[in-house]
Amino acid sequence: MLSKEAVLGDLEGLLQKQKAAEPVVNLPGHGNDPEVETPRLEPGQPITPDTIIRDIVDIYPNTVPVLQSIGMGCLGCPSSTMEPLWQAAEIHGVNVYDLLNKLETARKGA
Repeated sequence: MLSKEAVLGDLEGLLQKQKAAEPVVNLPGHGNDPEVETPRLEPGQPITPDTIIRDIVDIYPNTVPVLQSIGMGCLGCPSSTMEPLWQAAEIHGVNVYDLLNKLETARKGA
């Protein structure tokens, strides 16, 4: 008769072999997505839906009233350092392209 330890050891070994044979499947949105670096906004560049809010405020401070007019009162909060314009527009219930037009007008000084 086998001891309890021997049986448990055999089962553990079998489980490890089975896990090693299983393919690794990386599903999107489960913490294994590749890190995508969003290009930083440079002076003179147009604002796009993917532009980070913090970059817009830093590079074009004259756009702040436009952002505040749609309810973005927390332009210095931590989420603005990583939040793209499209996401902020979605959260505030604003069409991102309408917002882009207003921001581009302010950026150009018109």
